[in-house]
Amino acid sequence: RGLTDPEMRYQVYRQALSYHLDPEKLSGGYSEMTLAMAQQIESAREMLPAVTIGEGAKLLGLEVIKELGVDSGRAEITLFEAARAYCAADERDQVTSDDIRAVAPLSIRFRQNDGLNEFFRMQEAEDTRLHTLLDDISKGVDSDPTGDLA
Repeated sequence: RGLTDPEMRYQVYRQALSYHLDPEKLSGGYSEMTLAMAQQIESAREMLPAVTIGEGAKLLGLEVIKELGVDSGRAEITLFEAARAYCAADERDQVTSDDIRAVAPLSIRFRQNDGLNEFFRMQEAEDTRLHTLLDDISKGVDSDPTGDLA
């Protein structure tokens, strides 16, 4: 969602203008913060292999995906890997239910796809129609010893 505070929206404009006038100056103002964040990211990357999924987090993640009816196995991969990264960034080694809650809206949102669900419904209807036709035609072929349906 976009910003709703008019002053914050104006600040965005001012930063964009500042960037257009002097990109190096603007980015230089954020260099210390950028370096600190880069160090945090590197630390989290180093810690990530040791991060495990707690039992409560596992059960919560699997149940929410099941309840949402998400078919793709990528939902679990995306959810649990995001939770592990979030946990590592917080310098912890075990994912909790709170981590699942924190990352689920972003990690699962794009795994739900009404268009894909509609595609599967249409595919199932098409398969049913095709199998019905095959059954009907097979009855005619099986009852005609010459194999000539004409």
